[in-house]
Amino acid sequence: MTMQLTVYPSPILRQKSEDITVIDDELRQLVEKMLDTMYEENGVGLAAPQVGINKRVIVIDVSEERNKPEIFINPCIDSFSSEKELSEEGCLVFLMFMRMLKGLQK
Repeated sequence: MTMQLTVYPSPILRQKSEDITVIDDELRQLVEKMLDTMYEENGVGLAAPQVGINKRVIVIDVSEERNKPEIFINPCIDSFSSEKELSEEGCLVFLMFMRMLKGLQK
């Protein structure tokens, strides 16, 4: 079952998301729906606010076969490289938007 995407300029996309405090069946169902939506929309990643849910949950699948999903609960960036690289970026909430960005290396 897929969810409706929340598109820019929806206010939820600018709000600070709430921490997840309990991993339960409701969260598991949310993650499954987010994965279904991401695959249906041909995305490689989807955050809960992108489907109108103000929670700190991200799903991604960057595998060639599209069969190795990863789920991140309350993610945070604790380190990164100061070197930059050029890469193609797209976002499901900015309809038809794709561009090359110069950003920090992974």
